[in-house]
Amino acid sequence: MKISAPLVVTVLLLTAVSVSAGAPPADAGFLQDFSIALPASSHITVRLIVPPPDEKSRGKMAWTDVAFAVGPGDVVWFGHDGDTVINFSRGYLFRTDRTFTDIAVLTGGALLISGRTDLGFVPAVGLSAADGKVATVSVQPIFLLPVNDCRLSAGEKGALYLSGTGRESGKEEVHLVRPEPAVPGRDARMVVRTIRKIYVSTEKVSAVAGDGDETVIATGRLVFKVTAGRDALEPMFLHPREEITGLAFSRAHGLFYATPSGVGYAGPNGKVEFIKAPNVSIRIAGGALYVFLRNSLAVVKVEGIDAFRALPLSGSAK
Repeated sequence: MKISAPLVVTVLLLTAVSVSAGAPPADAGFLQDFSIALPASSHITVRLIVPPPDEKSRGKMAWTDVAFAVGPGDVVWFGHDGDTVINFSRGYLFRTDRTFTDIAVLTGGALLISGRTDLGFVPAVGLSAADGKVATVSVQPIFLLPVNDCRLSAGEKGALYLSGTGRESGKEEVHLVRPEPAVPGRDARMVVRTIRKIYVSTEKVSAVAGDGDETVIATGRLVFKVTAGRDALEPMFLHPREEITGLAFSRAHGLFYATPSGVGYAGPNGKVEFIKAPNVSIRIAGGALYVFLRNSLAVVKVEGIDAFRALPLSGSAK
């Protein structure tokens, strides 16, 4: 799908944000197997938030099963090998006292851990810079998980999605957790009261995103929307070639998706694939799109993404 306006193709990033002295140094300015095409007049900007490690560092970072989360202020978290968490910007490196399947960061900055049986959090007061040592941190349990091999997706309005295989049904399930007023009133304290099952199917769920009121779910090449208070599912678009591997959604900024070969946008004005890169994960935080390049262990930040909604795109997103 093509953008009508002229494109600028970027294969290197000019600005690498300094994350900390403990972060892996960047290679030369090029990111291998990465390119991004944007209209020159769109005011969309691209920055390298976490640079790729050099060859020496890469040999020490043989991570597997890497989870990726983003918090306020470009704070990027990685979880790997089911028990290790690292945050370059704050110098955190620790092991958890339980095996986890995924991590997520809420809008307030709280780090959540999905274990084998329960959802927990890491108390900020217990964290300190690693200084070359790997501490063990105790994960504080919150509630039992309704699914096995739980995947997490944090969204706007404090929404948190849990997806995986239902412990009782054996089917693919998506559950929603979000804060609600403890008592009626504008200034009431917000608490988590319920875990709502919002979707169940025999089809494999590959990605979930949303704000609690609107939820987008991907199964295979199809993306559809679940709206609170409505029973019907609303198809959003069907990818012509590839399966959807990731979703990032904000009603203010639109719907973004990842495939095995890159990242795209889909909206009422059409759709376009603007990043070419293999094996990526995406998140929206603070009004920006973060792209984790798993093959190079780098993170790119795309700002001004609300401009996609005004671009003259060809084709329909449905």
